[in-house]
Amino acid sequence: MITRTSSSSRGLTDLHMHAPQFSFRPSGLDMELLDWLNTYTFPEESKYADLTYAKTAYGHFVHDILRGPTPGPVCSARCTSTRRLR
Repeated sequence: MITRTSSSSRGLTDLHMHAPQFSFRPSGLDMELLDWLNTYTFPEESKYADLTYAKTAYGHFVHDILRGPTPGPVCSARCTSTRRLR
């Protein structure tokens, strides 16, 4: 049921994105989830332990998101070491 405070989207559109997954977003669409995570996600996420790499990658992520068709993206980090990027 749609109310005045809810929204809807046609189909099963995934409207969220993780910065570490941004660089390989079109890859592995034909893979099972666990295979995709092991092949792409986990190796890329491990690179974010290097704050220089993380800062550069987040910069590319935010730049591309802001110039794209998605208005008003929300970026947040729950990891203490990632918050030091500011």
